[in-house]
Amino acid sequence: MAFFYGRDMAKTITGRKGGSSSSRTPVEQPDDLQSVAKAKILMVLGEGEFAGGLTARDIYLDGTPLQNADGSENFSGVVWEFRPGTQAQDYIQGIPGTENEISVGTEISSETSWTHTFANTQLSAVRLRLKWPSLFKQQDNGDLVGYSINYVVELQMDGGSWQQVLDTNVTGKTTSGYERSHRIDLPKAGSTWTIRLRKITADANSAKIGDTMTLQSYTEVIDAKLRYPNTALLYIEFDSSQFNGSIPQIACEPRGRVIRVSGNTITIDFLRPNATGTAYVYFFSIFPQTKPDYGLAVWDASGTLILTNETRTLSDVVTLGTAGVDASSGYNINTTLAGKWACMPAMLGLITGVISAGGQPQPYSAIYKSMAKLEGSNTRISKMTCCTWLELQNLSHEQLD
Repeated sequence: MAFFYGRDMAKTITGRKGGSSSSRTPVEQPDDLQSVAKAKILMVLGEGEFAGGLTARDIYLDGTPLQNADGSENFSGVVWEFRPGTQAQDYIQGIPGTENEISVGTEISSETSWTHTFANTQLSAVRLRLKWPSLFKQQDNGDLVGYSINYVVELQMDGGSWQQVLDTNVTGKTTSGYERSHRIDLPKAGSTWTIRLRKITADANSAKIGDTMTLQSYTEVIDAKLRYPNTALLYIEFDSSQFNGSIPQIACEPRGRVIRVSGNTITIDFLRPNATGTAYVYFFSIFPQTKPDYGLAVWDASGTLILTNETRTLSDVVTLGTAGVDASSGYNINTTLAGKWACMPAMLGLITGVISAGGQPQPYSAIYKSMAKLEGSNTRISKMTCCTWLELQNLSHEQLD
């Protein structure tokens, strides 16, 4: 209580302090924007042409597929490309050969875009490096929270119409700066390319909102353009922050290497009365299950490329050597090597087929077991399969033995 005395000392004026509510302390949201570090990995899956069939469900990071059976994604922002290992396969974009970074440092506003024309026809791509010195919004109650900015990148080729190649946004909060980069692949055709960067979200022009967006630099990229002919490849790119900055174990399950089989087969029909037949087997005897009747097809290890896991795959390993090169290279396995899988050289495997008393064919080998067996009456002849992965030359010899 306070006492005030006026000129008239007989009068006393008193006052009391008014009541007040407790004040609120503004809350600041923690910074949640972190610069992205991407891992780019090029893997050799095998030598020779693969049948392909690789999908996002067949690629695994630390044992988890990129895509589930229902189509949902387990990882965000993963980019991958597959090359089957043909002689004329295309190179994979994103493997840099030569890079030239040019500093820009220009602010991109909703009123002023950035446009630049590139006339170097050797370019494969242009990489834009963007920066936000800060990104936040201060609400009326004083809280400091995140903010969102939309922007697009457009591409014009040879003075034609603009094509939108990127439509994205940055969302979150940072007070210490945030950077990200975008690679813009340039079409193969064309003599000039013009790139335009536009900020879609209107400028706030307020001290309560940090929304300054700058183009720090652009980089002219000339890819190495290495095709790696006759080599099956997997290129994968992902944000390493999803794996605590480390590189996960990468695995995939493509359809394997195609092998050569004869375009012309020697077929012995066992269904004719009292018929017997003899044929010289060049490498493998194959008992096809594609016909309702019984037959013996003999292949000479040359001709069409197919995918198979029949035992004739070993014939391909023994005879072809390095894919796309003569048979004297590659594994360089002696073609006279005969193991338990019946890798027999030409003219050394004699298979005879006879009609048994019950009318069913009973093929057998005079030199080695044909891998075929009759599983019972009214059934087709089955054959053994070979599913293997050869990595080193010495291991290949061991597996053949």
